[in-house]
Amino acid sequence: MSKKVILLGGAGFIGHHLALSYVAQGFDVVICDSFQVNNLVTMLDSEHNVHEPKLYREILDERLSLLSKAAVKLKVTDLRSKHEIKEIFDQEKPDIVVLLAAVAHASRSDKDPDLAFDNGIIPLQNTLEAIRERSNVRFVYMSTSTIYGHFKKDIVDETDTVNPFGVYATYKFIGEKMVICYGDKFNLDYSIIRPSALYGERCISRRVSQIFIESAIANRELIVSADEDEKLDFTYIQDLVDAIVAVSDSPNGSQEIFNITFGNARPIYMLTEILKDYFPKLQIKKNKRNEFLPKRGTLSNKKLIDLIGYKPKFELEIGYRKYIEWYINFVKSKDIYLSKIPQANE
Repeated sequence: MSKKVILLGGAGFIGHHLALSYVAQGFDVVICDSFQVNNLVTMLDSEHNVHEPKLYREILDERLSLLSKAAVKLKVTDLRSKHEIKEIFDQEKPDIVVLLAAVAHASRSDKDPDLAFDNGIIPLQNTLEAIRERSNVRFVYMSTSTIYGHFKKDIVDETDTVNPFGVYATYKFIGEKMVICYGDKFNLDYSIIRPSALYGERCISRRVSQIFIESAIANRELIVSADEDEKLDFTYIQDLVDAIVAVSDSPNGSQEIFNITFGNARPIYMLTEILKDYFPKLQIKKNKRNEFLPKRGTLSNKKLIDLIGYKPKFELEIGYRKYIEWYINFVKSKDIYLSKIPQANE
């Protein structure tokens, strides 16, 4: 019998890719999501200022289509309700639970801490309480590389001191502490994941890699809010989700924290150089960096390689080209015209 996986908050960018990766590797997957944070409800609510509503709605529709074809079960769930989570666990009897629910954007979390708390900390507490009596369940918590704060050295690993910077990172730090506490007090079987600078198909979270591609396709000035030498450990979505599957199903992943990144920080301006191969007339404007974001670098993935045996496959020059080509073809196939209003990375 295949193992049952529940993805809480799993209808988003990471979650739908993760569901497809689990299915491809023989798992039975259930997604529980309210579809309210950066998802379908956002697209339908006129109060939200959505930059490219037609494009993002088409992307969300494609996510749902892919999940349907993969026979992934979808349950509309309010993860702020302990009762709803417990009821689903009783019905589905999962072997693995992954919590992805969050306002997955540092700037938005800083602007609305209440929203970030309601959709991050409360679902975590409810999940921990619902799962703590289930000793045979592996719990996977999605944290963030911003938990390290401003990097004090070029490469950080999981043993380095964390110094969370901003609301988003602080809530993730609190979340990690909660998970570790339940591991110590109630023998919770957990894995904590710290990703970095994700990019890939069907993202509407307005990450820097996405905004740059949209600007290039729309033939608008590409505004870069970063220092010339600023680097990020860009990680292709397929590497992240395949590694999560491996960690969650390995005994070596129990009660461990993992950096899941490509493991080689590259300049943010490298994205613009790759884009120029597809858009030779690309115009670039340099802005001051966002001082509310921590300065980062490389996250060592040695622990992931040594303990789990997963080595990331997609360096930026390969993964970002795949992403660009997908985006160009998707926009053309849907006959979508993008806004000409210049947009900086947030």
